[in-house]
Amino acid sequence: MRAAVVGTGFGAAHLAWLRECAEIRIGALSYRSTKSRAVDLAARFEVPEITPDASQLARSDDIDLLVITSPPDTHAALAVAVLERGGAVLCEKPLAHTVADAEAMARAADRPGARAGVVFQWRENPAFQAAREHALGGDLGEPYFVDVAFHHDFMADGRTPWPWRHDPGVAGAGALGDLGAHAFDLLRWTTGREWSVTSAVRRAPVVRTGPAGEPIAARTDDIADCRLTAGDGLPARVLVSRVSTGLRRFSITIAGSRGTLHAEADPTDGSGFLRAGAGPRRDHPPTGMNPYPRLIRAFAGAAEPVPGFADGLAVQRLIDRAVNGDQATVNGEQGTWTSADR
Repeated sequence: MRAAVVGTGFGAAHLAWLRECAEIRIGALSYRSTKSRAVDLAARFEVPEITPDASQLARSDDIDLLVITSPPDTHAALAVAVLERGGAVLCEKPLAHTVADAEAMARAADRPGARAGVVFQWRENPAFQAAREHALGGDLGEPYFVDVAFHHDFMADGRTPWPWRHDPGVAGAGALGDLGAHAFDLLRWTTGREWSVTSAVRRAPVVRTGPAGEPIAARTDDIADCRLTAGDGLPARVLVSRVSTGLRRFSITIAGSRGTLHAEADPTDGSGFLRAGAGPRRDHPPTGMNPYPRLIRAFAGAAEPVPGFADGLAVQRLIDRAVNGDQATVNGEQGTWTSADR
């Protein structure tokens, strides 16, 4: 299978994952503005071609798998083009920057024989896989409450090398897109339930400057605290922060009538642990959480559970509700982001 990667940010992680798969040959890397970084990555991972034209790669029959890691507003056009010609596509989260684009992608992936996946690599984490087994196996009894928290500090510094992350027209959301997409997916996947956001409080406490020190109108969330309910009334909370200085932790806690489960992982290396009920703590070593082996088997026809565009759309709708819902607030005020919020 000949693959091409679009994007040189998250694209670096995907190049490393792809190099671990003997079935994959990396044929090309697309960049948007940072050619020098593309040159460096191509040399490091022995990629024979770099190009600024991602759309050409999407249309090329020489590319079997297109990996899309560029900003969210680029996802829909590229993914739909690949699927329309019968190619395979793997798209980074969030699936798109709007629900409408995510719906178009999901429709394109709903055709017979379509091969499409979204990058929810935390499903490959052993601690979270064990948590799902306990939750779906009924070990906790009747569930009372679910709490998911994702803390990171990669945006704690005011200077940002990614101004697009602070533009809702490009990114769609801030911490909710960066971390909330994974948190919402973990909530759905671990509990086997569909959820609705009932309220959300978002904050952007950090004043931003760009790569050269220029002021950035930061109009996306750095912190979001969301309340949700499942169809059966089960309540949940999802808290995400990309400005938790000195703290990197992804966790899920499920309290039930027969015990409480807590699973936690380190975003730096994937290591983690699980405590379930009165049982002992089970530690899990570092893991790369490479999603490609499972994806390759699924694309080859195996019955592998791969998160698809329908999963990405479900998460996109939760993000949208948290950003635009009637009970969503920004820095304590009702309404949507404007430049005046900064």
